[in-house]
Amino acid sequence: MEEKDIKNKLYDLISQIVLNTGASQTTGMSGSILIASADAELGESGSVEIGSGKSMAGSSGDAQINAGASSESIGGAIILHAGESSFGEGGNVSLLAGRGNSKSGGSVMIESGS
Repeated sequence: MEEKDIKNKLYDLISQIVLNTGASQTTGMSGSILIASADAELGESGSVEIGSGKSMAGSSGDAQINAGASSESIGGAIILHAGESSFGEGGNVSLLAGRGNSKSGGSVMIESGS
């Protein structure tokens, strides 16, 4: 088997990456995960993107951000916070639905808890 064939087989097998922290077995809390770009002294800092790949034939994958549920306290929050600026303009928060080339585009839904 050629090296190219081996790499293709390997790429077919590697389909997901899972990052998680250990579960708390006592009344403590589980760990946190931080994904961030480094600060920049001069110039611009890097971006962080979370997304799924494109699909040529089927549906593409979803990108989800989920806060944890709680059975005895307050459920986790999702906070979208645009960057602040001391001398320029602050950052924007944009929610965009997907465009449909041959069918209608997606919706943006905001719903409060009951």
